[in-house]
Amino acid sequence: MRISIDSKAEVSIGEFSRNGKSRDKTGKKAADHDMNPLIKLIPFGILNVLSGALSVFFGTSAETGDFIADCIGKWWKSDKENYKNIKELVINTDSGPNTAGNRTRFIRRMTEFADKTGLTIRLAYYPPSDL
Repeated sequence: MRISIDSKAEVSIGEFSRNGKSRDKTGKKAADHDMNPLIKLIPFGILNVLSGALSVFFGTSAETGDFIADCIGKWWKSDKENYKNIKELVINTDSGPNTAGNRTRFIRRMTEFADKTGLTIRLAYYPPSDL
């Protein structure tokens, strides 16, 4: 089975103005800047490459190897019944600072995940972008 993982920039949650646009007839009172948000969320997605099924998780901590491993663990726990015959999990990821092969914490957590689930885990890194 092949999945692709990625996180995106944190999202500030609060009553912000959205550049003065409103979907209502009357505008809502909102701050004119997104300073001092109520909370900041980190979105993290896991895509089943073959089926196109997407799972999105939100965390409040920083994007770390632990956060990424926790999301993968939660995804597997909630979906493993759909993949009873899976023996190997290929994880497509970028070589970002938290998933790179030289990040021992992330590798340790993936090893623990493999031991716990009995899956063979293969990390497949996308080539670096020149953009």
